[in-house]
Amino acid sequence: MNQEESRAIGLIRRNPKFFWSYANSMGKMKSPIPPPLRTPKGTLTDDSRVKAELFQTQYVSVFSDLGKVSAEDAVRQIPEPPTIIADIDFEPGYLEAALKELDPYSGSPPGDIQSCILHRCRSGMAYHLYILWKRSFARGIVPKC
Repeated sequence: MNQEESRAIGLIRRNPKFFWSYANSMGKMKSPIPPPLRTPKGTLTDDSRVKAELFQTQYVSVFSDLGKVSAEDAVRQIPEPPTIIADIDFEPGYLEAALKELDPYSGSPPGDIQSCILHRCRSGMAYHLYILWKRSFARGIVPKC
């Protein structure tokens, strides 16, 4: 460890906010310019005007003109919820996707399966967990660990 890093550690211990100023000063990216963006045609662009247009089209789609939509029309567009819990669609692929989202480095309580194992073995485990879930659901029983 060099002298500058030792000095930074000492300052961080006294003032935790110093860490961010130190980290920002050591960063490689000095400008707030976003990286190249992919256009709808699939090409990358570095042109700031094109980037601005892409961002504008992305964000304008989430806003609606309240003068054009009535409350009754908005309510009619809401889909009906399932009438009974058996209407829930569930597949092994959903479990695999959920296991993929696990942080493999997160901690697990003692006695539980470690998240790194669930994450790495998700393709082999998803179907078996699906069968366990379906049987548990059909019988109305949640198994105890």
